[in-house]
Amino acid sequence: MMAMDAVFQTFLRVAGGINVVMDIDGTVMHANDAALEVLGSMPPDARNFFSLLDEQTRLQVQHNAQNNITTPIDFAIKHEEQYYQGKISLSPPESGHVPVLLLHGNDVSEKRAMEEDLRREKQRHLYLLEALPGFVFIINETAHVSFANRTFRRLFGHPKSLDCHIAADVTQTPCSIDSPYEAMRRKRPVQREWTDSKDRVYHVHCHPMTDLDGSLLALVMGIDITARKRAEDALRQAHDELEMRIRERTRELLESESRYRAIVEDQTELICRFTPKLMISFVNNAFCRFFDVEKEEVLGQPFTPPVPEEDKIAAMNLMADVSPEDPVRTEEFRIVTHGETYWMRWSVRAIYDQSGTVIEYQAVGRNITSRKQAERRYHDLVQNLPVIVFSMLPNLGIEFISQSCRTILGYAPSEATQNPDWFLENIHEEDKNRVKQQMDSFVVDRSLPLSLEFRFRHAKGYIVHLLLKSIPRPNASDKSYPEGVEGIIMDMTERFFLDKMLVQREKLNTLGAMSDEIAHEFRNPLTALAGFANRLAKKQPDLPEVGVILEEAGRLESLLNRLRSYLNKPEEAVREACSVNAILRFCVDLLGQTLARQSLACMLELDEGVSSIASDQDTLTQIFLNLIQNAAVTVEPSGQLRIKTFETRRDVSVEFTMEPRIQKTRDSSLLFTPEGDGQADSSLAVSYRLMRNIGGFILQNQNGETAVFTVTLPKEDVRNLGDVS
Repeated sequence: MMAMDAVFQTFLRVAGGINVVMDIDGTVMHANDAALEVLGSMPPDARNFFSLLDEQTRLQVQHNAQNNITTPIDFAIKHEEQYYQGKISLSPPESGHVPVLLLHGNDVSEKRAMEEDLRREKQRHLYLLEALPGFVFIINETAHVSFANRTFRRLFGHPKSLDCHIAADVTQTPCSIDSPYEAMRRKRPVQREWTDSKDRVYHVHCHPMTDLDGSLLALVMGIDITARKRAEDALRQAHDELEMRIRERTRELLESESRYRAIVEDQTELICRFTPKLMISFVNNAFCRFFDVEKEEVLGQPFTPPVPEEDKIAAMNLMADVSPEDPVRTEEFRIVTHGETYWMRWSVRAIYDQSGTVIEYQAVGRNITSRKQAERRYHDLVQNLPVIVFSMLPNLGIEFISQSCRTILGYAPSEATQNPDWFLENIHEEDKNRVKQQMDSFVVDRSLPLSLEFRFRHAKGYIVHLLLKSIPRPNASDKSYPEGVEGIIMDMTERFFLDKMLVQREKLNTLGAMSDEIAHEFRNPLTALAGFANRLAKKQPDLPEVGVILEEAGRLESLLNRLRSYLNKPEEAVREACSVNAILRFCVDLLGQTLARQSLACMLELDEGVSSIASDQDTLTQIFLNLIQNAAVTVEPSGQLRIKTFETRRDVSVEFTMEPRIQKTRDSSLLFTPEGDGQADSSLAVSYRLMRNIGGFILQNQNGETAVFTVTLPKEDVRNLGDVS
């Protein structure tokens, strides 16, 4: 017996699902691991499975146990988020054995979730079919309707498992809507128009389907188009009546045409009349001469001269949105005839009958090709000038600006015209008030020309120097002039920086020459004086005057060095917030033609996240220009210059990589000194000196034919610029 219990318990453990043996009161005697998880919250000595069952199932199990009924009973329980279903049965009564209840169940959580999803999906589909505005039903090959939506029931009544012709009360044939059977027979969708017994017209869509048992079904959907069909019939009738009235009116107009035909024939403009269907009813002699046609060839025929594709919209607008209150439209577009293209200005007038219906159009065309050619020449001239031509509103918003805006300022003309504050927003802050005041004054009194120099922010971030010159208005009462400002803007940046560099270079040369001259004039006699004093000291060491002479000579030497240092002292830097990337872009743009002449490819690898620094912007500009010009001189034609920016915790660095070099770099310790006799060496020496003045330094590294110049600039919190002198 014990062996049997062991075998039984082993079976309980290895069997799938939950397996429980309990007495007729529900007390658990044996349970496998899965069942113990379900009973885990109960104390081991008080585990009772009846507490998990619903009341009805528990009473039925107790009833079977008390009456020795072995019929299995279904149960369903939920434990946490898991669902279990199974059966509970009473063990067969045997002599000497107490009846027990045997429970076996399986986890049906996943199945239950799938059934719930399926139920919801079915509910959504049914809701969709019920909500459709047309009728929907499903029919089989025997004309049995198994489903009908709300609209079907409202129109034809509930099918009640009757044949479709009885449910719809249409005919006594198997089904008056024969399209479903055609769809099932051909096994492809079928569409028909169907009229029911109440003369309602439906557009019926029939789609074949297959039932679960493989039998054929058809899903039928019908949309009521009765109102549309009646409207079409009414519209067709109205159209026919309108056509008849147009023909009658046209005939009347043709009868009265002879009264003014002679006047029209003598006009030099092209005149024609045509119906709304573009049928020509009249053309004058000028029209025939222009298109080289005879009247008989075009009268009563549709005549549409070839129009280029880009001008077709303008041609179509001639007859768009006309009304009796506004019957005239004027457009300018091109016409192609006999291989030649002409610009024409057409004015079209719609002619209405008493009911307000268009019965005819009259068109008058004038050849404006010469004027258009002159306008095009003027436009091309303005757009290709090396200066910016502009027209500005009184509020300083840009009304027109030429394409040179893109090459000089980096902005597309559309960017300037679409933003009313574009001009003022990009003027340098120090110049903004002055420019606005002078331009406001010019708008009030434009008798004298306006000339303004100011700084402007380029689209790439750097500053350019501009000169604005306006066009004066000689007669203040002449209303043909615009209310704002018209004129040109010239780019003076290159001249500004070249002048500034020339002045600075002349100052450096002057200071150098002065210091060398002073050193030469003072040091020669001073050296001689000190030399003779030393020789005199050797002969008469006890002579006190010799010591005085040597002491004064040393003092003069020190004074000379201080004077030379003073004369060679560079100008004090004016620090401000600087964008290294913006200055580099400006320098590359400024020297673009120089680099192109040398066939030198310049590639920018700028880190847009580089911080702004506090430095002298003009000094940095001169240093970068010198280094780029050095590359143009020392790099072989078709070489390349790569400019890269990056930053560390304390510094911002710029690498100028030049390859291949024409000349090999000499000793790097002499590279930045004015020892060489070439322009490249001189510019590097000036750059090195200027860099030291602003607290940075330049390093050079040579690797074969590649030279790398690294400019390192200290970062400083630009918020402290108020304390920077």
